[in-house]
Amino acid sequence: IRIDPELRARQRLTQSRGVTLQLLPAGNPVRLRLPDDGRLGTPGWSSDGKRFVLLHAKAGGSEVWVGEAATGTVRLLKGVRVGETVMRGAAWLSDNRTLLVATVPRAIGAAPARPPVPEGPNMEESAGKKTQVATFQDLLRTEFDAKLFAYFALSQPALVDVVTGRVTEIGKPDFYIDVEESPDGSHFLATR
Repeated sequence: IRIDPELRARQRLTQSRGVTLQLLPAGNPVRLRLPDDGRLGTPGWSSDGKRFVLLHAKAGGSEVWVGEAATGTVRLLKGVRVGETVMRGAAWLSDNRTLLVATVPRAIGAAPARPPVPEGPNMEESAGKKTQVATFQDLLRTEFDAKLFAYFALSQPALVDVVTGRVTEIGKPDFYIDVEESPDGSHFLATR
């Protein structure tokens, strides 16, 4: 995972400057009124097709924008910041009204500061010969790298009612890989 620390997210290789909603069968295209700074993620539809969600990358965590398919109107869900480092940023639940989001924990504090002196030796090994093995430039190499990764990977799963804007945290902040709703909507399965 390559992390963009400013955005608290995985590095995005593609982003959008704008989104157009095409109403079918012969409706006119509607350009959505969204920030045009080129930091929009890929839209995600609710299962009933009536709403969609977009994440707008901002310093400190992405904003959540929700749109109505029938009208092409979009609005910002205020007070919700999403960290997309490991867990998927936002997913619709089966009620088509609630989003499961990986929020930035409220009491996260500042990122760890680099120590003036390394906490231990930095060891690298080479056999001194050419090899076909690929090299990776973004591996965790020091204890400080591991602490920084843990800081940016921390998320707080929450349910966001897109009609009222009410945010309900579920569980505690942790290193979540995924949180998924059960088919009947009565349970969540968290992978850490």
